[in-house]
Amino acid sequence: MRCFIGLPLDEEYQEKLESIVKKSKIILSSKISWTKKGNWHLTLCFLGDLPNTKVDVLKNRLKDIKFPSFELKAGLGGFFPSLKRPKVMWVGLEKGTEESKELAQKISNILNKLNIEFDKKEFIPHLTIGRIKRGINDNWKEWLKFVNSIEWSTIKISSFVLWQSTLTPSGPIYHPIEKYQLY
Repeated sequence: MRCFIGLPLDEEYQEKLESIVKKSKIILSSKISWTKKGNWHLTLCFLGDLPNTKVDVLKNRLKDIKFPSFELKAGLGGFFPSLKRPKVMWVGLEKGTEESKELAQKISNILNKLNIEFDKKEFIPHLTIGRIKRGINDNWKEWLKFVNSIEWSTIKISSFVLWQSTLTPSGPIYHPIEKYQLY
């Protein structure tokens, strides 16, 4: 079962991110695989394929995490790996970065104890807008200017979720396996 752990985003953020995609489709010519409304989340840890037995153990161990709810506010945009070689376009955080990192670390500690393999790249909290499949001579600096001009509200993060990700020709489908309340 392909899985990841992340923070769910409320409807307001889903709609705001969708409006960024709609505007981006007008101003960019590159072939981009856009994140679909309803699929936005902040990934804390990507696990990849796990046997059901490990998913069951993990489901129970994640209940041990005690972490306070916190405020999150989106902020400036960016690219992975860089503006010169953009492959992933994203919106970062203005508020909630440290809390997201601390929560991701607690999750990583559990995964390590359970000997569950996971993506150990440096954790940079972000909301993926799209994956650039074939870049055309788009003005990425202008796109950043547009994204950086957006005003975001502060939202309360009161849970994290263990999700199953099913890949389909029309994009991934995310199904929550278990939701964990923050206090």
